[in-house]
Amino acid sequence: MLPMSVVRGSIQGMSESARWIWAKSGIDDRKTIVDWLPLWRHLADSAEIAGLLWDEWLSPQARRVVVDAAGDEESAGRLLRFLAGVHDIGKATPVFQSKVPVLAEQLRTHGLALGIDVSTEDRRRLPHGLAGQVLIEDYLAGRGWRRTTARQLGAVIGGHHGIPPELSEVEAATLRPALLGQGRWRDVQAQLIADVGRGTGVDLDRLRDRGLGQPAAVIATGIVIVADWLASNASLCALVPVGRQPSDESDRGRHAWERVRLPRPWSAVETHVDADRLFRERFVIAGAPAHARSVQRAALGAARESDVPGVIVIEAPMGEGKTEAALLAVETLAARSGASGCFVALPTQATTNAMFSRIVDGWLPHLPDASSGGRRHTVALAHGRALLDPRFRALRDQRSTGIHQDDGSVGVAGVPDPRTVDAYVHWWMLNRKKSPLADFAVGTIDQLLFAALQARHLALRHLGLAGKVVVIDEVHAYDAYMSVYLDRVLEWLGAYGVSVVMLSATLPAAARERLMEAYRKGIAAMTAPAAASALIHRVGSGGVV
Repeated sequence: MLPMSVVRGSIQGMSESARWIWAKSGIDDRKTIVDWLPLWRHLADSAEIAGLLWDEWLSPQARRVVVDAAGDEESAGRLLRFLAGVHDIGKATPVFQSKVPVLAEQLRTHGLALGIDVSTEDRRRLPHGLAGQVLIEDYLAGRGWRRTTARQLGAVIGGHHGIPPELSEVEAATLRPALLGQGRWRDVQAQLIADVGRGTGVDLDRLRDRGLGQPAAVIATGIVIVADWLASNASLCALVPVGRQPSDESDRGRHAWERVRLPRPWSAVETHVDADRLFRERFVIAGAPAHARSVQRAALGAARESDVPGVIVIEAPMGEGKTEAALLAVETLAARSGASGCFVALPTQATTNAMFSRIVDGWLPHLPDASSGGRRHTVALAHGRALLDPRFRALRDQRSTGIHQDDGSVGVAGVPDPRTVDAYVHWWMLNRKKSPLADFAVGTIDQLLFAALQARHLALRHLGLAGKVVVIDEVHAYDAYMSVYLDRVLEWLGAYGVSVVMLSATLPAAARERLMEAYRKGIAAMTAPAAASALIHRVGSGGVV
């Protein structure tokens, strides 16, 4: 973990005004503000957690997208820490600081007055995410960045609450300098940004002419959102009484990380045993022959021999073992690409529930994991009635120590013993927006198609998909309307370097070519030169087609 001098060192040189800008507030039973957290502390917590997400949680496959954009591993990690460390810089403005009068007065007594009257409409029109985007873009422009390149980083800051601002909103915000802060406010804002830059070690000058590119920017936004949510949970990163400053020596981010216990990514093991032996080791099917069928041999062979990323289309009649063929392919593709799990999409809730049980009970217990975390696979059942499924409920109810979440509900910090449990539902991933972050997710097709929609916190869904192998069952079953969204999803998956396995009994040639063209379009957007060689493999009951 890189040292955070904004936590240790430079805080001693920070101006008194900067130390008393607030980021979080807490109330008692009488609705009185009694607790708070200064902005510098929240930014430091977020940066530290983002570093841990990068070092210990993000899959190698998703990391590669950011590395290709930033130039190398070290630069990529420092950049993500920096972005998380400045994500709330828009709170260092009069428009935000005016929201809580007692904390605004506390700031004034330490040398920084608002200087203007701020209305409710002002706050509505200039939320802190938008304000932060303007401030970061201005800061980078002052360092010689082109506005178009600075906007790629600015959009990460602007979008950390779910939806990036429109360009017109950014331009309108620049016309309200008094709300953003002038004079001493700009000095304090620049100081906070510079402190985070020094603490994370990011080389902004080196990144000036590179930019991020859209796929890396979306992944970065997802990481910033996760880091912010964890750092904003008062049960993980505690507030302090009003009038006091928190310690500048504590490893608060590390302590929060150890309590939330997000697992290390699944590390697939590439096996070279023959198809029959692998089939017997992975699946126990009553009454089934103890050898692989031709479609399963072909899928495994394609996964072993194909370039990654790529697409494998498995076409075979019902009952030929397409599901087992797909899972054999997933394991091999994940080992070769660095994916940390899979997302399986099906057409109905009934088929999704059945597939969830097959994967949790019939495949995961036999799946090796090369990571130091052992057999601790997070799972998710993704559809609107998931809590009615008894298998999912049983996994969800394996819980221990309670942690109060921001919405007032209680999650669990503990996890089952990894020596006895192959799959579990992580308490923090129960939310529908966060369930795609689980290692192994099974959901209805709409959960995958959401990745093509404009929706709040879409970056979280993309972050989850970017680290997986994606399996799409019954790919022939979707109508023309749904196919438009599926094409767009495949384009995104190609851009992230995600390998895809499609299953179908009757996929028309024209539909197959349309899907392949969408994926190729995404592949072409990748910055990795090797992506241009990605191939499409089609297998069937008789082997490779």
